Amino acid sequence: MINKAMNAKKLLIILLSYLLCLAVYPVYAHNTNQTHNLDTTVYHFKLSGGDRIFFDADIIYLGDSNGLWNWINNDTIRFFNLRITETDNIPDPLTISLSGQSANMTITTLFDNRMFKADVTTPNTISTLILSVGSYGYPTRVFFNGLDTNPCASKDFDTCTHNCWYYDSTSQLLYLKIIGTTITIDWTPAPIAPRPKPPKPSPSIIEQLRPVLSFLFLLFLLLCILLAIIIRKAVQN
Repeated sequence: MINKAMNAKKLLIILLSYLLCLAVYPVYAHNTNQTHNLDTTVYHFKLSGGDRIFFDADIIYLGDSNGLWNWINNDTIRFFNLRITETDNIPDPLTISLSGQSANMTITTLFDNRMFKADVTTPNTISTLILSVGSYGYPTRVFFNGLDTNPCASKDFDTCTHNCWYYDSTSQLLYLKIIGTTITIDWTPAPIAPRPKPPKPSPSIIEQLRPVLSFLFLLFLLLCILLAIIIRKAVQN
């Protein structure tokens, strides 16, 4: 009887553990080659290299639009039909690749108001983030910890040992190397500077000589009047 009771307890524990795994699975997604449906649960993806991608619970919820996700390889995940709200314009599919040594990335803004923002922690190492940005194209500005950073040359990216980025227009991929910082990628169009007023055209030679010509004309009239007076007096004498 005692053995039967212990066996029954074991079976109950196994059953409860199985149900708990089913409940937790949508939140903690392990690496798999299968395609999975998204729901409104906040996701936490653990990549095989020990890296993790989080979605901020206060801002980002996945799903509500038949969204799907699947793994591309050990450090890349791809989303289909991803929508946060009805007005979001998110690249579809959206591919996120994070590689490093135990890098953690928490995405806090996902193409809201044409911005992508994430907090990345990389313990004593550098991580590489690759985003498929689709029609967003070349970003207006990229900030590392609030510092506006110019792009590096693509040939220098592999050997770069600091925060840097470049955009590949052919593949529509944005490459970033990150050392534990907050990144902000902004596609907001730069404000258009007001057009400078065209310079006034330089005056022509005639316009430049107009005062002189006016003076000479008046002088000519005075001489004519003076000459007329002299002739009149000469005639009278």
